[in-house]
Amino acid sequence: MDRTTDVAAAIERLRQSRVKTPPASEASASFSAMGRQLERSSRRLGSIAEAWLEVCPAGLVERTSVKSFVSGTLTIGVRDAATRFELDRVLRTGMERELVRRTPSTLRSVKVVIEAPVDAGTS
Repeated sequence: MDRTTDVAAAIERLRQSRVKTPPASEASASFSAMGRQLERSSRRLGSIAEAWLEVCPAGLVERTSVKSFVSGTLTIGVRDAATRFELDRVLRTGMERELVRRTPSTLRSVKVVIEAPVDAGTS
């Protein structure tokens, strides 16, 4: 019995000396930080995204997405080269001026980039 008591005491000492953060709090901190970042992005892009939806033709809205707004440059993502060409033509024929007029922030230029296709087979 004495040996069993010694082993139990040693195990208890190990449990008390181990410091382990529960996984739930690590995940919660990560989600919390991500939520703050999304909130900041939403505030920054909210009015610009609304202006984009108002100005962009209906046929192009579904094939585009507002990616970022940094230093006066609005980056728009498109699915393919054909959409990029079509959007470029529309921007040059007055849509960019209209977007600048409706945007409360200082918009200097619109950059159009082709987004990489999302592969459904990878995680």
